[in-house]
Amino acid sequence: MGSLTRERGSFAARRVLITQSVLANIGGSEVQAVELARFFRSQGADVTLFAWQADDPMRSIVGSEGFRVVLRSDPAADGLHVADFDVIWVQHEVLPESVIRDLGRSAGGADASATAGERSRCRFVFSHMSPFRELYMEFPYLRGLEPAVASMSVFNSAETMESQSAFLPPDDDRVMVYPNPAPSEYADHDPADADGGETRDDGHAGPRRVLVVSNHAPGEVVAAADELAARGCRVDYLREVAGIEGGSRITSVDLLSRYDCVITIGKTVQYCLVAGIPVYVYDHFGGPGYLNDDNLETADHYNFSGRMKPYSRYLTEARNQAAGVRVVDAAVLADDIANGYDRACAWQRAHRADFVNRYGIVPVMDRLFARIETEAYERPALTADMVEYLAQAQRTYADFTVERRENVKPDRDFYAQHVQVFSSDDGVFHASGLTQSLPLTRQVSFEIGPDSAGHIRIDYGERPCTVSGFAIEGVDRALCRVESNAFHETDDEYVFLSGDPQILLTLPPGRTGTVTVHATVLSMTSSGQIVDRMLDRLRQRDARQAEDRALLQSRLAEAERHAELAERHIRDIEESKWWKLGERLRAAIRSVKKSK
Repeated sequence: MGSLTRERGSFAARRVLITQSVLANIGGSEVQAVELARFFRSQGADVTLFAWQADDPMRSIVGSEGFRVVLRSDPAADGLHVADFDVIWVQHEVLPESVIRDLGRSAGGADASATAGERSRCRFVFSHMSPFRELYMEFPYLRGLEPAVASMSVFNSAETMESQSAFLPPDDDRVMVYPNPAPSEYADHDPADADGGETRDDGHAGPRRVLVVSNHAPGEVVAAADELAARGCRVDYLREVAGIEGGSRITSVDLLSRYDCVITIGKTVQYCLVAGIPVYVYDHFGGPGYLNDDNLETADHYNFSGRMKPYSRYLTEARNQAAGVRVVDAAVLADDIANGYDRACAWQRAHRADFVNRYGIVPVMDRLFARIETEAYERPALTADMVEYLAQAQRTYADFTVERRENVKPDRDFYAQHVQVFSSDDGVFHASGLTQSLPLTRQVSFEIGPDSAGHIRIDYGERPCTVSGFAIEGVDRALCRVESNAFHETDDEYVFLSGDPQILLTLPPGRTGTVTVHATVLSMTSSGQIVDRMLDRLRQRDARQAEDRALLQSRLAEAERHAELAERHIRDIEESKWWKLGERLRAAIRSVKKSK
């Protein structure tokens, strides 16, 4: 089909500020911030990102792309002013304090750095990305800020806009859906150039290559993936593919286009729709499966989350409600993925141009800024009390967020490590034997192919940790030899109190199938229950050993008493008149024998 990207939009923003509470993990709002920065730069704008805190991997990503990042603690933060920007895109209600104070200065005042015209000329877009109340930073939580300042409030779905309507003035026209649009390279992608295809020559229906994009794939998806693999389909997980190719990164069209089908929810759905890649919508909320004319609008309404009807506005309750609509039979799920694939391809091709217009970032931005220009909102100056409230509230939320992240930093740093898998023919491992490098997560799974060497070494990072639920599938565990350098271990649980935790696995010779290794890996700060179990076992062992020692000592003492009694009895016998009479008789007998 070729490129479907539209030309540069009508609104020319020369200077753009994008705000975000924390730039650290590769999460929804962080990815949106980076994709916005890329988009505005492609339109010729100078882009600045402002955050309360930054950390890897996102800090490295934006740094490698040359974006200017200003943190709250930087002296440069005081130099960010409304007059310096054409667009300020606000996420998590975050604004530099200097910008808040600009919005309160009256036009023409002695210290006015933002006139009434400048306040209104700069377009403020407030973005919201979740309908769930626990994610309070996605809501308009600062009273009065957004209604007074926003040129437009945007929501990633109709569901999110509905759930937050009570927090904004009624009948306010400055709201619209900003549907998680895909960057321009997805519209540029030509599906004809992909490695995949619809036809198979192995007698099996369905896709040949499938990618699962999920933070925590539900059990039925994992089981369905195994079923598809058994039918000859290659199934990969994004976390594993990303680990092999260099660790954490934002999903790209180059990666997705290697697959015939993607199983996912959320923004990856828009990526696939715009790029022309069939997508199967399913995860922990269930899902409609392949999209079609009958389910598209409902799926879109709920941000392609897998939800297809109203659920609780609280995430935990919503997950419990979704349990009843999930497909528990993995074979049914696998059949649906395989048998519906050709129809999904045809439907995707027929509607791709519509998807580019609906979910491509260029046409979406055109519609957004056309609305903003039409509304021409005149922004009033904030009162002095409002400015002080907003400035203090920003400091409070920023301090809380940064301190909370610092408190969990040990775990955050721990999971920045990688799991490395080495193989060897003789049990001697070298750097050249590295076969896999995966991001270290709580749940680690990887496969060992039938052609791999029989000696495997698994390095779970470089720090003390616990490994539990260690399981080997695809081969009889009894035929495997498992060793470790753990301080303490049971059948499937290992406690490593020193660095460089390793498990050595020797597989039986002559195996023909793929072996899968699963484990749960926790930092020592999160391993309280496992360590407690270890200590309980050690205490129980010590108690048993103490009991054994006491029993042994008791039996030795008893043996000594018996020995003393025996000696006493022997002495008594030797001193008795019968023993002495016997001595005389024995002497007489010996004398008689000699005389003969």
